[in-house]
Amino acid sequence: MKTKRIIMLVVALVVLQNVLLAQDAYVYKMIGKSKSQVVNTYGKPAHTDDSNPSMVCMFYKKNQNSMVFVSDEKSVFQAEANLFYSGETESTKLLNKVVQSAIEDGFSSDTLSTSHFKLHKPGVDFSIAYLKDSGASLHKISVKANRKEGE
Repeated sequence: MKTKRIIMLVVALVVLQNVLLAQDAYVYKMIGKSKSQVVNTYGKPAHTDDSNPSMVCMFYKKNQNSMVFVSDEKSVFQAEANLFYSGETESTKLLNKVVQSAIEDGFSSDTLSTSHFKLHKPGVDFSIAYLKDSGASLHKISVKANRKEGE
């Protein structure tokens, strides 16, 4: 009985870890949101550079993964995430899931290749790409999002 609980706990932790890491790929959803909403979603940043109030940078780092959010006095206007995975299947699955979710959220897709997409909707542009690190056995998902002015 006790062994069964331990196994269930380990499985739950693995699933929870994958869900939390996948959340990092959705940084484009923070465009137009306040700095406090970013902190509520991702927690306290590892470093914040607020020397220029019109360009506050918040940096997050978890293992090899990193995220950066840049905001002005009003809201986040730029977000980036670099996420590393050990398997190609896991990486491409996440890429497809993010693209599908963005389309469901009203984004239009310009497919540059099966591993690189540019998506846009009024007020937000973002790109997502899958890259294989040739020097290591890591697979990278790169997400870059920007606020579009005048929309």
